[in-house]
Amino acid sequence: MPSDHPTPVTHRGLGLGMLLVITFVAFESMSVATALPVVLRHLGDVRLYGWTFTAFMLAQLIGAVASGSAVDRIGLATPMLLSVLLFAAGLVVGGAAPSMPVLVGARVLQGLGAGVVGVVVNVAVSRGYQENERPRMYAVLSSAWVVPSVVGPLVAGLVAEDLSWRVVFLGVVPIVIIAAAIALPPLRRLDHGVSSGANRPIATRTAYPAQP
Repeated sequence: MPSDHPTPVTHRGLGLGMLLVITFVAFESMSVATALPVVLRHLGDVRLYGWTFTAFMLAQLIGAVASGSAVDRIGLATPMLLSVLLFAAGLVVGGAAPSMPVLVGARVLQGLGAGVVGVVVNVAVSRGYQENERPRMYAVLSSAWVVPSVVGPLVAGLVAEDLSWRVVFLGVVPIVIIAAAIALPPLRRLDHGVSSGANRPIATRTAYPAQP
């Protein structure tokens, strides 16, 4: 009978991968606000300013709701891969955006990816860690939002003013992909180790990890 919990090596890779993915998703979520004034100077269309935030948040909610049942059916690795691809595609489109409507569309892609990431990470903690370990892991993952919320806006503002606002989007792409590459192997092993649906916490019934 396969174990319901990963080996220590997988355990460390799982935690590190999830922490990195959440950190860089949080960085992008928090940092865009300080880059947007520079974006407006280049792209104009101030009436869509608010939609760059609203589109992300609405898409994040949709992604979280829609991915719960998918995680229950097909496991964690595939939704994580798709979420990172969506998020990375949003970063690329945002970094290359020729207009504000395109940037808003890019924020939709980013939000969908971020919503799915949140569900996958949450369920991975429930499936991959013993009950007494979960509170500490949730605390660590929640803290992944702290540094980006403090440092992200400052870094993004400096990059947008001194280099290019497009770097705020494009510069995160390779880092997010590397983080996902670390997280995916232990997620696949975790999917393989769960032998039956009866042993799986239901994604749609598991509390969402704390965010600011």
